[in-house]
Amino acid sequence: MAPRWWEVVLVSLGHLWMKRCLLILLLTTVAANAQPKPAQLIGHWRTADPYFSCDIMFAADGTFSGHIQQNGAVVSTFAGKWSLSGDNLDYIYTKSSPQDAPLRKDRDRLIEVTKDYYVVEAYDGNRRKYSRIR
Repeated sequence: MAPRWWEVVLVSLGHLWMKRCLLILLLTTVAANAQPKPAQLIGHWRTADPYFSCDIMFAADGTFSGHIQQNGAVVSTFAGKWSLSGDNLDYIYTKSSPQDAPLRKDRDRLIEVTKDYYVVEAYDGNRRKYSRIR
């Protein structure tokens, strides 16, 4: 027995729906795996909780500077050079205070980058969200 006209329409719509779902899944996967671009990070960012805040400014020339506040008082300042390597955000510190703080290299893994915030995972597994200030 030949299929009824409405059965043919339903099967066709089902295939069309499946193709759309696959396309959405593919586009979502591509967007999620897109590598961050340096231009996305240029600007002033802050992460904070009730007792602690960290401001960092990334410049287009590959330098950064920032400070850490605890209970409203600046307890540390820092500066250096930054770069992206895949989804890794690398820092090379060239200045740090207090003066006895060791200069070092550091690396965070970028988990998510949007125009308003970014999320990093530090070497110890802790995640921090930085919000754009400017």
